[in-house]
Order: sequence, then structure tokens, then C-alpha cells
Amino acid sequence: MTLGPAHAVVDASPGWVTRRLEALAQTLLLPSPVRDGFLFPADETFYVSCTKSIITLQGAARRIIEHLGLTCDTVIVAFRALPHPGHIQRIGRDWFIEIATQYQHDRLAIGAILAHECCHILVEERGLPRFETAVDEVHVDLAVMLSGLGALTLNGIEDSSEVTGNTVFTRHRSFGYLRAPLLHHAYGAVAASLGIERWRATRHLATLGSRIAVGWHLLTSLRKRQLAYRALDGHVVVACRSAECTKRLRIPTGAIGTARCPACSTSREFDGRSCDVRPLAVPAPMRAAELPEKPGVIARLAMAPPGVKLLFAGLVAIAIAWGISSGRAG
Repeated sequence: MTLGPAHAVVDASPGWVTRRLEALAQTLLLPSPVRDGFLFPADETFYVSCTKSIITLQGAARRIIEHLGLTCDTVIVAFRALPHPGHIQRIGRDWFIEIATQYQHDRLAIGAILAHECCHILVEERGLPRFETAVDEVHVDLAVMLSGLGALTLNGIEDSSEVTGNTVFTRHRSFGYLRAPLLHHAYGAVAASLGIERWRATRHLATLGSRIAVGWHLLTSLRKRQLAYRALDGHVVVACRSAECTKRLRIPTGAIGTARCPACSTSREFDGRSCDVRPLAVPAPMRAAELPEKPGVIARLAMAPPGVKLLFAGLVAIAIAWGISSGRAG
């Protein structure tokens, strides 16, 4: 099978995405997550900082970088006319990020672009091999999910329709290289694997569609495959919840209670219990990348909106009931 250029959207099955998540987790071997520190707080405070000023935008980018556990001194973010949504470069501990001018006032788009671009550096630092296919970009999308930045990607998804005459044109925007149902699947698969509660997994999702899609996956996820992460550290480092404070708080893992920032006195509730993971001591090298498989009928049904699934289930139930009644009548 031959893939298109590296920027092409990949059409694949949910099973293929799950297997790539498992292989990628073993290679990246990210720090073992805890329940309250794993998911990035993609809340109103963060999104306001994305468009308030260039200074606050640089602070937003720094929060993402620090969430990934990457070293950072200076962060410079600028808007430019680009043929693609964003570009990133790191020189030593200094970060230079460019975002396409058309998204300058679109805070949801900015969050998604920053998450994707910063995870390019994450996979590079972790020594992930490049295969010069669209799978390279899929690995970045999945690294976003494995590192807890997935809400930023899902919030950047946008669907709209325009009627011209008798024709309806639909427009789909996503800053991932997987289609929206597969991005929802990847986010839900990571949350289910880690044992993250539904309310925690969906509270920072901006749209009802994303909340329903992820919630459906968590509800129907019967087999939870544990993903590989590093062994649990004695402490977890999280950001202060104040938008103006850059302090990082060091909290013991397993602790449940209230943490207070020593710099600004902002308090935050914290649940430091570990997530469900498969601990590994050393990363597993990725020597090959399985090529995407086309989704079959069942896989396409699995990626359908929950309303379509319920309609299909209803039709199947009616057909079964009709068959039973016909058998009895005969």
C-alpha cells in the first residue's frame, strides 16, 4: 500500500489507530500520569490567553511546553502568512513558533495548532524514527493524545454547512491528520485505558458533539488495554491555576487534597492518584510503522455519530423482534 504525501489526511480503521497508540506509547514512554495532572486544562482561562495579547499567547505556549515536560527558557510566538497552520523550531532551550495569520483571532484553532506543533518537538526529542509517510503526522496526533493535550485538538474541530441553490456544501476543519471520528476514538481510547472518569475526560471539551462521541466511547469500551508509561515518580509537577502566575507546583503522587501556590496563594483541588498504566523501564524501539488499513463496514459504523448507532441498533432490534414474532406465528 502506498500512502499519499505527508500532509494528506489518513483514512484508517479504529483498530489501526489503537495499535499505533500502543506502539507509540512504548516508544515515547512518557511519565506515568496521575488523574488530576494528566489532562491539560483547556479551559476559558487558557483560551482567553491565546488571543488577549502576544505576551499572554506566549505564556499559553509555555504552559503546553511545560505540560509536556520539555525544557524551556524563551518562547517567541508570531503570526505570519503561511501555507500551513503552523511551524515550530527549537534552538537549545529557546522556542520559536509561527502561526498562520488567518487564525490570529481564533482561539480554538490556536490551541490545536500549538498542541500539534509542540508535540513535533516531543516525538523528535524522544527519538521517534521518521518513515516519510503520512504516518509520521499521525504519530504526532497520537502523541498529543498520549500526553494529555487531546482536548486542544478536539476543540479545534469545526463543521459547517452552506446552502447554494439546491446544493448543500459541508466544510470540515481539523488540525489533525486523522479524521474527526478517529481523533475522538484516540482520545477516548487513551482515557479508557488510563481509567479516567467520564466527567474528567469531557469537562474541557468545547462542543456537545465531542462530549457525546468521547462519552459514548468510554461507555462502550469493554476491553481496556493498558498503555505503556514510565514507572510512577514520587512527585508530579503541575501548573498553578492562576492565569497570571507561572509557578509550577510539586505535589506528591497519591495525594488527594488542596494545593496552594506559594507565589500567588491560588488554591486548587488535586487528585494525585496514579492512572492505570503498564509500567516499562526502558522504551521499546519502533523499527517499523504499520500502514493504515481501510475501515470496513463495522469500523465505519463504529465511527458513526452516536445517533446513527442508536438508529442502527433500533432497526436491528425491530428486525429481531419481527423475526421472532414471525417464527411464532409460523
